[in-house]
Amino acid sequence: MTEFINWGLDLLRVYGWKVFWILALFFFGRWMISFFAEKIASLKEKHLQRYPGGNLAKRAGTMETGMVLTSKVILYGIIFLMVLNLFQVEIGPLLAGLGITGLAISLGAQRFFQSLIAGFFFIVEDSFDVGDEVEIKNHRGRVIKISLTSVIIQGEKGEMIYFPNGEIKEIINFSQKKSHFSSQKKTSS
Repeated sequence: MTEFINWGLDLLRVYGWKVFWILALFFFGRWMISFFAEKIASLKEKHLQRYPGGNLAKRAGTMETGMVLTSKVILYGIIFLMVLNLFQVEIGPLLAGLGITGLAISLGAQRFFQSLIAGFFFIVEDSFDVGDEVEIKNHRGRVIKISLTSVIIQGEKGEMIYFPNGEIKEIINFSQKKSHFSSQKKTSS
């Protein structure tokens, strides 16, 4: 029994501060992620109270989900690398290998990343909302879902049509009210 206690104390002496900093980073990172997620959620709730039925809350929810997931992946990746380093696993070659793998994946997944970035801008720019009547690539229908990677519309015959965001170049929105241009044309004539 005393051998086990001595082994535990030796382990604590050698790895104590390293383990402490890993745990501190882990818990601080989790707290920061939760803190910012709660801030976004409270902003979403305030907006819902001011503008009931608005789609900004849905867009904020989509962005919140993406932010939390990305932050957790980054945090857990850093913690994993720190734990490997703690056990004296050489992480330099691992990081180089991950860099090369990341480059290969990014080249192979260009369409995915293109759709992800386009989806982010669709959500931020408010080009269209769920429920709007739109035409995308000569398909007209009502928007059912907007995500970071795709848009789903229900066609005139009830069919569901999926569009990767990166492939959407033009959107005709039949649901938005007349723009500022129509009022300018009337006043300038």
